[in-house]
Amino acid sequence: MTMKKDQLDYVQGQAEKNMDFHLKNLEGLNSEVYKLLTLLFAVIAASFAATVKACDTKSWILAISIGVLCAYLIVIAIALLRCVKPSDLHPPGNEPRKLLPSISDERFTLEQIREAEILNLQERIDLNRSRCKTTGRTMVVAQYAFLASPLVVVTAAVIAVIVQSMLP
Repeated sequence: MTMKKDQLDYVQGQAEKNMDFHLKNLEGLNSEVYKLLTLLFAVIAASFAATVKACDTKSWILAISIGVLCAYLIVIAIALLRCVKPSDLHPPGNEPRKLLPSISDERFTLEQIREAEILNLQERIDLNRSRCKTTGRTMVVAQYAFLASPLVVVTAAVIAVIVQSMLP
């Protein structure tokens, strides 16, 4: 499939716009993840401090409840941290050291190289789209899980009360 220069220009322009869209989307998602992580870290720190204080006062049911909350929030934070790994990001362009050998190879025309690069760009777009989808889904699940955290505390407290009532 050999395209004309103006066709290549058009397709490449559209592909670059698409890649820019996904990179901006990912940047926005990462920003939201970091905001949620900041809030989570603050709540984890406060929960840990409250757990230590509850242990000092021998309020075991409170200590267990808040300790469970702290562990629960740490799991959410770990899931979010996995979303923002820089290694999963695919750049919008190819590296010169990979392009130069192809360009100097007389078997390929510049149009053929551009076509190949457009196909490579499509693969990178697909990978970044997938990353955006995964990051977005994980963030939404984490937000719902964070909203459910009071239920975790109440459930842990109820279980602790039941277990305590069974002890001699």
